[in-house]
Amino acid sequence: MKRVSLKIAAALVGTLGLVGTSTMLVASAQDNTKPVVNVLSYGAVGNGTTDDTNAFEQAFQALSHGGELLVPKGQYVVQDNVLSVPSGISIVGQQATIIPQASIVDGWQLMELKGSNISISGLTFNGEGKFVRGLTIGGGSNNVSITNTTVENLGLPKGISSSDDLYGEIPAAIRIEGDSNNILITNDIISNVSAVYGSSHTARGIWICPTTNADGSDQGMTTNVTISKSTIENILPGDNADGIVTQGFNSNKNQNLSIVNNHFIHNAKRAVKIQTNGVQVLGNVVNNDFVGSANDMYAGISEYASNGVIENNIITGVGGYYCGIELGSGDPISNIQVVNNQVSNGNVNVSDPLTSIRTFGPVTKLVIQDNKLHHAEYGVLLAHPDASVKLQNNSMTAVVQPHQVVQDW
Repeated sequence: MKRVSLKIAAALVGTLGLVGTSTMLVASAQDNTKPVVNVLSYGAVGNGTTDDTNAFEQAFQALSHGGELLVPKGQYVVQDNVLSVPSGISIVGQQATIIPQASIVDGWQLMELKGSNISISGLTFNGEGKFVRGLTIGGGSNNVSITNTTVENLGLPKGISSSDDLYGEIPAAIRIEGDSNNILITNDIISNVSAVYGSSHTARGIWICPTTNADGSDQGMTTNVTISKSTIENILPGDNADGIVTQGFNSNKNQNLSIVNNHFIHNAKRAVKIQTNGVQVLGNVVNNDFVGSANDMYAGISEYASNGVIENNIITGVGGYYCGIELGSGDPISNIQVVNNQVSNGNVNVSDPLTSIRTFGPVTKLVIQDNKLHHAEYGVLLAHPDASVKLQNNSMTAVVQPHQVVQDW
């Protein structure tokens, strides 16, 4: 195939009068062309009151073979659980916000991403406190990225009826379903996810968990996920509200999930909860700003699976952690490295003793090394200690009992 120069392509665009229409053909550096469409060209208004759902659907249809959808500055109103971004589409927001229809009392989700080679950047998804989910990456998706995006204000509304279909649902800003691969979430803000109302009292900032397929089959492992350089804040209440959770996969396969360089603020129970093998938690900052009650946060990081690395994290704040880093929950796990973390409690005047690093069951091939532990009753508290456990070069200040071993607990 002959290559088409950028100069010739530009001339063709000018000759055909395509500039300013709903679709432009843009030549790439490799001389391929991809369509770029503007959602305003399909009837979107972005004034915060007009329903723009149909305009997005028409724009998706115009990009049936892939391309880029531009969403200019504005507030775009959408219906509940209607928009699904298909394969090959990149949505680029320009200070644009997606909000639900004002008439919706409570809703399921603002947008689904389902397919391959999908990306979203530069958008804000605001559930206005009445949507369970902001974004869902549907089962079986591949090569999906969410970057420079804010997903905020998710939860069930005050006064929701116990007979409502959503009453027992778990609010989450982003849900990643099973059988998916190569997912990137980076430079994002996840903010204000609440399960104060409804019956679950469980909330998630980012939730990686399979569901059941339409044919009744179970979804398999989601692999190769990176969550990085993002802020995850205000996940409530303390009953069971966590910043990032991976769970529910019926597999011993390593997930290859990397949670890297994120900042967790005001996550009521935990910043990170891991129930899947093969997860790395690296270079994150967990800030516990809860003060005034026992166990201001239950844990900074809870590792309940094998083949994990917890390294170079800072777990700190004015509040206290029941355990800064928790390992195991009863079932045996193995091959865990806890290295070069800083764990510091602020408030130690609580009813339960605070522990920096703690195991709650058999953990083999465990390395706890080069950690800096500050202000706790126990530095390292081990249940069911194993000969393969290595404690090396951990420094402790203001710790009453540096190493405590509890047999058969």
